Amino acid sequence: ASFDTTALWYTAFFCIGIAGPGVFMGTLFLSEKYPQLRAVITSIAAAAWDSSALVFLLFQEIYFHMGISLEITCILWLVLCVVTGFGTWLVLPSWQEVQRLRTEPVCEPLDTAASSDNDHEVDA
Repeated sequence: ASFDTTALWYTAFFCIGIAGPGVFMGTLFLSEKYPQLRAVITSIAAAAWDSSALVFLLFQEIYFHMGISLEITCILWLVLCVVTGFGTWLVLPSWQEVQRLRTEPVCEPLDTAASSDNDHEVDA
């Protein structure tokens, strides 16, 4: 059975569009597992969110300029998303681990009493 190309285009774009927020919010939990990389993970997730429109450009290039059918393009995209999603799922912390990580301190507090005013002077 063959899909109508127009219906397949609308379905593909709709699915890509509604999947974005879930993927974005899901990747933010990685910062719970790796608190020392919190800024890096948040920055990468935000950059991926901002560049998500690139998928539509990629589909256009593959379909119109490379001549690959929409069905093959969608299947390849599905395989890529499943593999990437499974890889992300493997590194996501469990709910119990997230709760444990939230109770642990991220870094040691600074000991301000041990430092003296002379430590901050600049030698000329």
